[in-house]
Amino acid sequence: MKKLILITAFIFLGSSWSLAQTEQSSAQPPSGMSEIQAYSIFYENYKNDSFEEAIKFGRWMWQGMPETIEGYSRFELQRQIDRLTTAYSEVAQKKQDPTLKEAYVDTALLIFDRAFEKFSEDADAKFDWYIKRGRMLQTHSDLLDNA
Repeated sequence: MKKLILITAFIFLGSSWSLAQTEQSSAQPPSGMSEIQAYSIFYENYKNDSFEEAIKFGRWMWQGMPETIEGYSRFELQRQIDRLTTAYSEVAQKKQDPTLKEAYVDTALLIFDRAFEKFSEDADAKFDWYIKRGRMLQTHSDLLDNA
C-alpha cells in the first residue's frame, strides 16, 4: 500500500511539474521576437499611451511570468504586470461595446489572479495587488456583477 501511495504521489508531482514547465515555455513573445525586443516595444507603447499595442507586445509576460529577461537586468515582473493591468483597464474604458469592455476587464482580473499566485509570499506586495484589484473593480463596477 505504501508503494502504491508513493508511486501515485510521484506521478502526480511529476505531471504537475511538467505541466508548469509547458505552460511557462509556451508563453513566447509575439512574431518570433526575443523577450527584450517585445518588452522594449511593450514599454514604449505603454509610455506613449498606446495601450492596445502595449497589450499585443506584453501579453506573453503575464502568460509566462518570467522573473528575468536576458540582457536587461532592471526588469521587474511586478512592475510590468502592474502596467499590463493598467493597459487593459485603459483599453476597457475607451471601448464603446460593453462586451469588449467586459472582456478587457475580465482579462485584467485574470492577470490579478496570476499575480496573487506568483507574489503570494510577499505580504506587502500581496496587499498592494488587492488594493489595485479593488480599485479596478470600483472603476469598472458597472460592467461586473457583484463588484
